[in-house]
Amino acid sequence: HRVTVDVDDAVGVTAGQLIETVTEPVPVGANTRRLDRVRGLVAHLGAPHVTVIGRDQSLVGRLLQLRARLVARSSELWREPAASLATGLVVGNRANFDADLAAAMQSTGTTHLVAVSGQNLAIILWIMPFVLPGRPTWFRPVVTIGGLIGFTILAGASASVVRAAVLAIAGLAAQAFGRPTSGLRTLLLAATAMAVVNPYLPVFDLGFQLSFVAVAGLLTLGSWLARTLPGPRRLRLAVSVTVAAYCVTAPLLAGSFGVVSLSAPLVNLLVQPLAAAAMVGAGAVFALSGFSIWLAHVFAWIVWPLLAATTGLIQWFALQSIPVVALEPPSWLVWGAVSSFILVPAWFQLSRDHGATTIDDRWLM
Repeated sequence: HRVTVDVDDAVGVTAGQLIETVTEPVPVGANTRRLDRVRGLVAHLGAPHVTVIGRDQSLVGRLLQLRARLVARSSELWREPAASLATGLVVGNRANFDADLAAAMQSTGTTHLVAVSGQNLAIILWIMPFVLPGRPTWFRPVVTIGGLIGFTILAGASASVVRAAVLAIAGLAAQAFGRPTSGLRTLLLAATAMAVVNPYLPVFDLGFQLSFVAVAGLLTLGSWLARTLPGPRRLRLAVSVTVAAYCVTAPLLAGSFGVVSLSAPLVNLLVQPLAAAAMVGAGAVFALSGFSIWLAHVFAWIVWPLLAATTGLIQWFALQSIPVVALEPPSWLVWGAVSSFILVPAWFQLSRDHGATTIDDRWLM
């Protein structure tokens, strides 16, 4: 069973530690918060007296301790808000996140940058052939899957990273057995598997909804736009991804928060390349810090301009007088708009290809 414990910050409890407390549990009732249902919590513990009795030596505990060390190390390597952005990009950390940067990301529609997803896992998939050259055919997929699972835990196992991990593992398994894969079919299987494990996810978890809707939109609307828009291929892909993700997630965001940022497509189009480069650079610095803190500080200075440019661009757009649209659409209109943005492009593609799906699986993660 899972419980929450209210601990005073002065106690100094960090992730991966074992604690001991004596208190009366308060059962989670039928009218509890949605977030409690999503997390599978059964009780809350008010704990005025908490004693740290050791560290969790399990794999999960060690990964959580590593996550805490990375967050602490980031504050040593960079100043705020670069430190917050670095840990957000690499491991999705939002605890003690810089308040001004968080507000700027909220107003510009860029909070997804610190929600670990397929982009992070794609880097792991890319480096594995270089890390494991000349290994048996079965060995590389097994180690890669283990690495994906480990990183998913390290990144906090949010809905977006779990979804990306399930899709990546399904793709690796299909490749290992020589079976063809379909992006939408794999996405549906991943959503079904996660819903079976936790039925509250599809109903109450906005992160789950945004993650799967965004990928479905990229596979359909994004693919259709990439084929239809004029211009150089790289520009078409960048615009298609940005517009598709915005179109399918904007109705959900409007239904949940009552506002839609009009600057989000432009900001994301400009910031995404910088954020991707900053994520790779910060990840390399964190990895290097495990061997030499001195070299990590040197390379941190090299990566800092990317982090600074990303945060600066987001904060600059947040200060501009770009209006936001206040909306409170009913749920039927929200899901009607989302479905239209996904199903209409899919129908056009199926009609053009006489029933054979041609959706590009590059949008899978």
